Amino acid sequence: MHCREFIERIVKDCFTTYGGSCLDTPVFERKDVLTGKYGEDSKLIFDLKDQGGEELSLRYDHTVPLARYLAMNGALTHAKLWQVGKVYRRDNPVMSKGRMREFSQAVRVSVSET
Repeated sequence: MHCREFIERIVKDCFTTYGGSCLDTPVFERKDVLTGKYGEDSKLIFDLKDQGGEELSLRYDHTVPLARYLAMNGALTHAKLWQVGKVYRRDNPVMSKGRMREFSQAVRVSVSET
């Protein structure tokens, strides 16, 4: 855990040093938002239902939540956003290859009007 926190701190400090703003998106997304966005990889998405029967999924990566955020906040003309967090894949873990179902991912995006 110490090694992971150390590496995450370095990544976060680098993103912040160069003017980035942290973004935190929910771990859950509506299933219909994620379905079809990943093609062949969609079979690797964890499907869930909440108590009200709404179909949800755990985030597969930070791409779709980040795109949804940018679409909802279209007024952004200049922004540097970053996110570091856990993502989930319904895959057969192969520990010897470093593949696990839960892992951390870092993503950065720069938005500028052209």
